[in-house]
Amino acid sequence: MPKLILPVGVEAIATRLDGSIKITLSTYELNTSSAVKLFDLRKTEALMYLSNDNISQEELDTLDAFKLSAENNDGKTPSQRLRAVLYIYWKQHKQKDVEFDIFYLRYMNRLIDRIKDKLD
Repeated sequence: MPKLILPVGVEAIATRLDGSIKITLSTYELNTSSAVKLFDLRKTEALMYLSNDNISQEELDTLDAFKLSAENNDGKTPSQRLRAVLYIYWKQHKQKDVEFDIFYLRYMNRLIDRIKDKLD
C-alpha cells in the first residue's frame, strides 16, 4: 500500500448523522508521483495523522508500526463491532414486540439499501 506524507489545509470539519466526522482537506499542487500515490488510496481504508508541527522520527516509527486490523478493535472484526453496537442500541431503544435478530436484519437491509442508492 502506498504511503504518502503531504502538507494539507483543513478546509472543513462536519459531524454526520451517524456520529462520524467528515474532514475536507486540500493539498498544494502535487507532482505526478505524489498524485499517483494519492489516487491509489482512493476508496480504501487508510490511516491519517494530522499535526500542525513537523513530524518527528519517533512519530513516524509509531505510525509505521500501527496496523489497520482487528488487533486494534479488541480482537473483533468490523462486522462483529457493528453487531455489538446495534445490540446495545436495540436494548436502549427496543420495541417490546421486535426480537434483536429481526431488528438486526431490518437495520442491515436498510443500511445496505442506503449504500446501494449512493452507488454510481
